[in-house]
Amino acid sequence: VKALISPSVIAVVVGLICYLTNIRLPKVPATALQYIADMNTPIAMVIAGATAAQTNVLKALQNRRIYYVSLCKLLILPVAGFFAMWILDPPPIVLMTVTIAAACPAATMCTMFAVNLDKDPKTASEIFTITTILSAVTLPLITIFADRLTYHI
Repeated sequence: VKALISPSVIAVVVGLICYLTNIRLPKVPATALQYIADMNTPIAMVIAGATAAQTNVLKALQNRRIYYVSLCKLLILPVAGFFAMWILDPPPIVLMTVTIAAACPAATMCTMFAVNLDKDPKTASEIFTITTILSAVTLPLITIFADRLTYHI
């Protein structure tokens, strides 16, 4: 229940309502929100850096469970998602975009949720760090896989 009333979930619901009803914000609030949106990536990078800096990478690399989570997150789910989308026959750019997004490493959001929900932020931080490192190899592989099946078949 606590996760459902988080600011992120509320923002998604409000944004979806605005999109579906074609509600447009006046210029001043829209500009203010654009400034906040422009800070999204830099703030995420600061959080990512701070999270990774606090992680004992060598210890995390010895945790078999993290490899299992990484395998699921970086390979199995993107491939399964690709084939699920492929059945629906979307435009190629949509198929590629969704597949690449699904193949990205675990976000810092999982660490923030772990902290907010009193779970294990250390493990979430380790998963974030290891999936980020491994995605240097898996993300190009998934992209090549999706490209070959999307544009060359």
